Amino acid sequence: MSNIAYFRIVQSLFLKKIVYSSFILMTVLCFSSNSKAKEDSFIGFYNGSKMELMFHLYLLPNHEFVINLSYGSEDRVILGSWIQIEKNKIHLTEIRDQDDSFFVYAAEGSGTSRKIEFRSFDENTYNALAFGEIFNRKALRYILKPDENNFYYTYDLDKSVASSKKIYLSRSISQDKHEVYEFEPKDNNHNVLLIYNRLIDKPLFTLDAVLKDDVLFTVDDMESQPLGKKQLLPKNIMFQLSEVKKLHQIPDQLMSEKDGKPIKYKRLFPIKKFTTIMKLNPQESYFGSEKIEISKIMYGQ
Repeated sequence: MSNIAYFRIVQSLFLKKIVYSSFILMTVLCFSSNSKAKEDSFIGFYNGSKMELMFHLYLLPNHEFVINLSYGSEDRVILGSWIQIEKNKIHLTEIRDQDDSFFVYAAEGSGTSRKIEFRSFDENTYNALAFGEIFNRKALRYILKPDENNFYYTYDLDKSVASSKKIYLSRSISQDKHEVYEFEPKDNNHNVLLIYNRLIDKPLFTLDAVLKDDVLFTVDDMESQPLGKKQLLPKNIMFQLSEVKKLHQIPDQLMSEKDGKPIKYKRLFPIKKFTTIMKLNPQESYFGSEKIEISKIMYGQ
């Protein structure tokens, strides 16, 4: 396999499931349970799957855990740590490295326009956008309307105008409060890829569980649910864990191809993060079924 083909595969996985890891990698763990029994009573593999739900939990001896979850259209791999809080009781807490709301990548090129591409923004339509040398709250508009959930767009931005120098992406964190990320592409950045972190809207996974007769149960005042009977961990669990962690990492570079030529995207980190108070009109959006004139927005009119 060529390097280009390999990187295209990595890019495809990253763009389509930036916060969701493919559960295929973890599925192989279920068929390799030849490790020796551990002294710790909690360490093991628990299969809590039932109709229309796949739930695999791996409690590791280094007090890390992996949950492989598939329900409906959602596939997730959750990584975290666990601690023993009572004789037969443990607490699980998800750990994330992906705490930015947006990931931006840029590639060098020539021309008078800058191609802006959007990914995953239909996962949360309360994201907003503005351009300019300095931040202008009047220029901040929703990227698409809140009731739209099918979105793919590439926009050609004129690099010669001053208002194209910086990109401001915002995420609504309360009714009128917006978290703003400020990015500044270089003059020779011809292609810019904007990606929304889908995972940021999901609360951190936490769970209390008790072990009874080698069966793990959720701790719930209303109704306790079984999470599976303890089985031996797969022999190669630590290697597989390292591979899963790689899938969760945000790469510094992405590779693509256009007209048979490779394109290298490098990650742009925000130069500033801040909050602003402003009420946006939900009927005004940059892109969507009913667009407003972008040039007016860019100049704050």
